[in-house]
Amino acid sequence: MKIKNNNILKQIGNDYVIIPLDDTTSDLDKVFKINKVGVEIYNLLQEDITFNALIDKLLELYSVDKDVLISDVDKFINKLKDKGLLDV
Repeated sequence: MKIKNNNILKQIGNDYVIIPLDDTTSDLDKVFKINKVGVEIYNLLQEDITFNALIDKLLELYSVDKDVLISDVDKFINKLKDKGLLDV
């Protein structure tokens, strides 16, 4: 899976948002607010990566329970899919 190329990540104050760069840019439902961990996932998704490889990389960066991480990342990935931001 890989993040689509038709979007940008912007920091606005202390917040981060993914903004699609297509004809839906004016549709605020497509704008996706994320936190710093979301930014890390977004950056890792710049290259094609499997879900398991993504989990492994995040476990190297963060001291978290693996099962909690898997659940949280799965939810995040599904939100990216729902917003049309991810190529799978």
